[in-house]
Amino acid sequence: MKKRIRFFSFLLAGVVFFVLLFSVVFIAAEAEHDCSGHGCAVCAQIAACKERLETISLAVGIQVLCLFLRNIVVTTEKSRTMISWQPTLVRLKVKLSN
Repeated sequence: MKKRIRFFSFLLAGVVFFVLLFSVVFIAAEAEHDCSGHGCAVCAQIAACKERLETISLAVGIQVLCLFLRNIVVTTEKSRTMISWQPTLVRLKVKLSN
């Protein structure tokens, strides 16, 4: 089951990457097109590509922020548990008898 989820995750990441790549390539290739004015199909496609890039970049930015915050919380929790457990004689159950 994990292999299947991992496969589809990589597949989805690849699709998103190619959508971003081809959107950027299309915008760069058609930046100097011969515009026919109002209702130009190429301008409409460029606007759709820009909107797609903004949406995906916002989603990726939010995801990166969430992962960053998660790592901070995990690191803080690990350090808190490491600090709270200190080897004392009582915890190590050392018998102090003469």
